[in-house]
Amino acid sequence: MVKLNLFSNYKYNLKMLLAKTIESYVKKYIYSISQKYDIPEKELLILLQNDDKKLKISKEVQWHGFFFEREIKRKIYNLSENEIDQIKYNSKADIPMEYNRLDKCNVSIKVSKSKNNICMADCLRVFDQVSSGIPIHMIVIHYKQVSHNRKKLSNIFEVDLTNSYELLFGSISRTQIQELVNLVKSVPPKKKPTEEQRQKICSIKNNLQKLCRYIGLNVKCNSTQSRLQCSIRKFQEFLKNNRTRIVAFSNNNEFKGGVICDEIVSQPREFKKKANE
Repeated sequence: MVKLNLFSNYKYNLKMLLAKTIESYVKKYIYSISQKYDIPEKELLILLQNDDKKLKISKEVQWHGFFFEREIKRKIYNLSENEIDQIKYNSKADIPMEYNRLDKCNVSIKVSKSKNNICMADCLRVFDQVSSGIPIHMIVIHYKQVSHNRKKLSNIFEVDLTNSYELLFGSISRTQIQELVNLVKSVPPKKKPTEEQRQKICSIKNNLQKLCRYIGLNVKCNSTQSRLQCSIRKFQEFLKNNRTRIVAFSNNNEFKGGVICDEIVSQPREFKKKANE
């Protein structure tokens, strides 16, 4: 919090420098703040981008999620900047087991305002991860929007999802998920599904959803995307009924021997309503 307040004093100067595109001065200024207050340069750029939407430094709409994810990587798992950069954006795990010196398992990091709905990723990928037998843990960071431009960490859970496919997906099979994925992807890119396609997708999705347990099937099929994602529903119930899967818990920013930032500058997310989604 103190670091963020100190950073805000430099915000105007940074914005002016960026506006004038004096790249060398910007880099030098950011570097000096980074060194003085021990804030990574990339995170300073992210914070600045959030303050002014006209500055297209990053196109990620979930920048707060990436901020907390980086905090976990750096301050809990002690990854170096070089190691973090080596992990590909589309890696199957946010922290692959070869970088995990604490638990030697794959780690997925999720950041959520909702206590009960945890957005996951591509449905087939999640199914494969929780059914492969390879150890995988999920860290969930909950936050509250405490003001128009502030998010504050509420708690942190770490749960073991190794071999949890029946607990999450119930009785549906990978083949059934693949069939739904194929149907969703049959809609041409950047095209809305026809009414016939929409009804067929919804029918199959709804039938499969009845067979699932804690996993929610989320079809994203509209003029911008055609994919099948998933989420964990009733997360608090999941925790209550599966306490042996809870690996670690904290109701503050101290976690597994480390301390991460507990409050960040960030406005509420804005969603545009999309038809047929």
